[in-house]
Amino acid sequence: MAKSALSRRTLILRGTAVLLAAVAFVVIAARTGKWLTVQRVASRVRTSDDATAGRLVRELAAFGETAYPALLAAANSNRSSVALAARAEVDRLVDHWQQQAFLHPATFSLQRNALPLAHAIERQLPNATVSGRNWARGVLAALVELAQQQDLEQRVALVRICDRALSSLPADEPPLAFEPNVEYRLTLPAPNSSPLPENAFVSEPRAFELTLPPREPGSESAKAAVASDQKQQPDRETIVLEAIPLETKAEDDDSLEQWNQQWAVDRLRKGLRSQVPAHSASTQRQRAEDDGTNRDSGSATDQLFAQLATGDETSQRTAAKELEKLGYGLVTHRDARMAVSASMADRLALVDLSLTSSRLEPGAWLWRLAHDPAAEVRAAAMASIATTSDRQLIAETLDLALRDTDPRVAHQAELLKKHLR
Repeated sequence: MAKSALSRRTLILRGTAVLLAAVAFVVIAARTGKWLTVQRVASRVRTSDDATAGRLVRELAAFGETAYPALLAAANSNRSSVALAARAEVDRLVDHWQQQAFLHPATFSLQRNALPLAHAIERQLPNATVSGRNWARGVLAALVELAQQQDLEQRVALVRICDRALSSLPADEPPLAFEPNVEYRLTLPAPNSSPLPENAFVSEPRAFELTLPPREPGSESAKAAVASDQKQQPDRETIVLEAIPLETKAEDDDSLEQWNQQWAVDRLRKGLRSQVPAHSASTQRQRAEDDGTNRDSGSATDQLFAQLATGDETSQRTAAKELEKLGYGLVTHRDARMAVSASMADRLALVDLSLTSSRLEPGAWLWRLAHDPAAEVRAAAMASIATTSDRQLIAETLDLALRDTDPRVAHQAELLKKHLR
């Protein structure tokens, strides 16, 4: 009995060991296969064209923490299309983590997202470009801000890595040839350096004579007759033609491309204004007062965004509270940097972020972006306002679109008018 019990125990231990070895083999094989797949996709990113490289970078980001080193290597690529696509994916991941940490602070963990990314950034910094180091500084600052909402152990680990990486960066670096905010880059072909043939230059050009065809001489009597006729003709009265305006009617509204753009915009603006219901005198007076208030407070709001983007910790906290009182929601340092950025792409991304982020108030953000200097940003903000349920905001935006002189923005008035019906 004792031997049989011992043999059963031995069989159980051996079976358990074999099972654990099989599980370990499967896990190692799965991780190895995932790593090989990431390396294969990263190799295709380096050798493909710009359009395919952007799609492959998005596929690379789907592999999670295994793809962070390859994703950061792509973010420091010499090709602007690859670097911009990789940096956009990393920024999207950090924004998603910030939303998850805000919505689920008790269950969100940094172990499988922010900590591996910080480790990968620290290892990639020695090989990073100048623009890559400037971009990495902003990502590390966003990760430090994300760590403030977690427990003490994870916070200390992430802050230690970010502080070590930020300390290795120089204080300020001037931008070089590649800038991440450049949306379009023109690459000129290299000049032809092949030597000219020996007979490219002529020492003595060939001489030739230019001869004109002979003219037939006219008779003296004919010339005298023409001169006498010109003298005998009386002076005719000057005829003044009166310009009569011709009323035309456009038969096809789809042929706007063939018309003058400014005339088409004026025609559209006149037709829409005739269909908008008239407001009372008090409403018009209140709107004028509101417009004056917005002009006076616009610079103050811009100063708050600049203070939150570049100020110290105390001024950033004060600016965030003031912006929350103004109705912008919980504005972070990253949001403020995008709002005051000189890049149109950053401000254009705020249109989607204001609609998808639960911590931002879309009404205030879209109204601010509807006054952006770039026509593309204004048009995108007005198109997003048209999808909201705030009829008063839609009506005010419609009036703003009717006053806009850019055709891309003025045509958004048609969409706004449909949502007011």
